[in-house]
Amino acid sequence: MNYFYKVKNYMEQRNMKKQQNILMKHYKLIQMIVNLCIQHVKQSSINVLAECLTMIKNYKDAIIKADKLLQIDQNNPQYLCIKAEILRCQQRYEEAILYADKALSINSKHLFSINNKADCLKMLKKYEDAIFWADEALQIEQKNLFPLNVKSQSLKMIGQYNNAIIWANKVLFIDEDNINSLITKVECLIKIGIYNDAFIYLNTALKLYPENSTLRQLKIQLLTIQNQNNQANQSLQKIVKISPFFNQSKIKNERF
Repeated sequence: MNYFYKVKNYMEQRNMKKQQNILMKHYKLIQMIVNLCIQHVKQSSINVLAECLTMIKNYKDAIIKADKLLQIDQNNPQYLCIKAEILRCQQRYEEAILYADKALSINSKHLFSINNKADCLKMLKKYEDAIFWADEALQIEQKNLFPLNVKSQSLKMIGQYNNAIIWANKVLFIDEDNINSLITKVECLIKIGIYNDAFIYLNTALKLYPENSTLRQLKIQLLTIQNQNNQANQSLQKIVKISPFFNQSKIKNERF
């Protein structure tokens, strides 16, 4: 894959919204590249053009250019992958999988196509299949953030919270600011009731991404849980004062 496509995937892996906004501000610069590509209609130029158009979310024109690439070489895994990527960005997951599969039928180790397929399966709620394809990608590149995130998120969705944390930690070991894994870890810690650790990682994430709506919602959720627990403890203490022989430990075990 060329430089532009790698930059886009890197931003998407890290959910780099600020950087993506900066990219959008440089629309004119990208448009200049697009115009140069149009003037020099070569395979490599159309390739760059399709990827640039995807980066600036001009999917309609990007699809046209991707189709033009496929007219030149319909068995090129990279061109098939570009089309799959555009379709995935449009949330056309089943169509994207078809093109990823075409690429993989030609090159079974095409990493970007495997990543595309894994993510589409996750978005289609086919979590076990998503994990399988994430593992396929990790056999090729074990420190690739994209399949690591797909795997941790899919494990979370099937209720394997401890395993999801393990795989989220693998991402955070490579990239400690990775918002997707921070969110996954916080969500899983909440699910298994480790609220203090959840607060620590949530506050770390909020310092990095204060405007993120998911993080804000998780903070409200945690504060609500904490408040409910405080209220429950206060009520429990009142009951104990009224009835000193009340089995406090039994209630605590039932509640948690």
